[in-house]
Amino acid sequence: MTKKLDFLIGASFADLIFQPTAGIIAPDNMLIINFKNENILYSIHAVCSVRINKGNKFLLNSSDEFVDENHSYLMEDNVDKSILKINIDKTKSILAKEKVESALIEKCGDLIISFSNGIRLMIMPDCCIEEFEYYRILGCKKLRTIILVTCHEDKVVIENKFGWHFQ
Repeated sequence: MTKKLDFLIGASFADLIFQPTAGIIAPDNMLIINFKNENILYSIHAVCSVRINKGNKFLLNSSDEFVDENHSYLMEDNVDKSILKINIDKTKSILAKEKVESALIEKCGDLIISFSNGIRLMIMPDCCIEEFEYYRILGCKKLRTIILVTCHEDKVVIENKFGWHFQ
């Protein structure tokens, strides 16, 4: 079962930002993905798995933050040399001004956004830490959370301002 996110349809990709943070349990490094639709900025803040691909080619994978250009493991203090950082710049260039063709959220919390050039962005909840926030979607015109995806009792919980829910 899926729910369409019509407010993102037609929005243009605006930016992709890697925000390293220090978490309580582990580093909760965040990817921020921004879209613009008319005069409204939408921002997705994700601390779970994020993948951007075109067909079978990975353009960006959040788990590559500790992998270097030679596909070797990096220590945490060398994250600036990761292929994630390199791929962010490449992906930003490829997605510049691309429009969202479809956007949906699945019952398991997976967010899937498809662009006009065939690229797909997937954000996938990836752990069962109680009350963990996987991602949120903000509408920045009034700076409010539109969708919040968290974990509660080993289940994905999707809160939204639209009033819909999964059965």
